[in-house]
Order: sequence, then structure tokens, then C-alpha cells
Amino acid sequence: YLFPKNQTIFRLQSEKCYNCSVNYYNPAKNRPSVLPALPVVFIRCLHYVCMAFLKSGKFPFATAFLTIALLLAYFALSGDTPYIPSSLLYSLSSSLRNPVSLLTYLFVHVGVIHLVGNLVPFLLFSLVLESAVKSRHVLLLFIFSGALSALLFAFTNPFITLIGASAGISGLMAAAMVLRPKQSLALLLILPLAVPLVIVPGVTAA
Repeated sequence: YLFPKNQTIFRLQSEKCYNCSVNYYNPAKNRPSVLPALPVVFIRCLHYVCMAFLKSGKFPFATAFLTIALLLAYFALSGDTPYIPSSLLYSLSSSLRNPVSLLTYLFVHVGVIHLVGNLVPFLLFSLVLESAVKSRHVLLLFIFSGALSALLFAFTNPFITLIGASAGISGLMAAAMVLRPKQSLALLLILPLAVPLVIVPGVTAA
């Protein structure tokens, strides 16, 4: 905080100045915290998205199908442990030597936090997008975005592999921003804070 010279500092009832009779404003102590409000804001954004989708009057088949596929793939590969074995992760990660892996890597996640961190934005942006387009378009865009991203990444980074649905979700986010800018902008503003500060700590504690 920078104050210009010869400018009067407002006197507020916030912190006592012991060397004088003036009560000065302390920005560090009086700055409100946004963390307690994050769950409320996130719930409001979720309600806003759900209401916008309900107005479309159709069932989100693509969102439901992909959500079930992501969950089933994770629980089937992880078995009785919260993590997928490293051997399976390597064999299912994206690689030019295995063309099928350019699709399978989308449904593989390292752990629960990785899964939830992708599943939450996927659900929200997929619902927003599916309220504007047909279900098959959402499904095709998710797969096409993931496959194209893996292909380009493999050419530019041949010794690094990809795992997770992030590339497919990015395609859905871009399309949702074009077709439903208001709902998508609200999600883009809150998700970067809600996922690491509210959702992931809740999953960890559980």
C-alpha cells in the first residue's frame, strides 16, 4: 500500500496507535478473507449451471456416459488400492507406439485427487456445453480433443507421456466458452480456487 505525500490518512476504529491518539487503518489486518465464502460461491455457480441446463429440457447422456466411464475405469484399474499401479499407468499412457493409448489415457488417473480434480470441471463444463449442442457432439469433441492433443504432444515431447482427461476437458471448456460464455466465465473464475482450496482438501480429509 502506497500513500502519496501530504495526504491525510483516514482515521478508522480498527487498530490503536499507542504512540498517539489516532486510530490508523491496518490493511493487512482488515483485509477480508475470501476462503470462507468459496464453498458458498461454488454452490451458487453449480446451481446456476444446473438451472441453465434444466431449462434446455434434455437429459445429459454424454456427460453421464463419460462420467460413468471415468469412474469405472479408475476403480477397475485401481482395485482395492486408492492408486493405479505404475505398470498399468505406463502401459495405458499416451504413446505413438500404441495408437489405442491415444484414447485410453483419457480414462486413466494417477490417484483420487487427480480424478476428482478432473471430474469436477468436466461435469460442470460438459453440462454447460450439452445444454447448447447434441450429446453426440459432446462425446465426439471430448474424444477428438484428447486424441489430437495426445498426438501433437507425442510429436513435440516424444519421451514424455500423458495421463488424465485434462486434454478432453480443455476442448469442452473452449466450446462452452464460445456457446455459453456467461455460465462458462462464472465457472472459469471460481474453479481455479474452488478445486484446490475446497474440493481437494475435502477429498483428502475423507
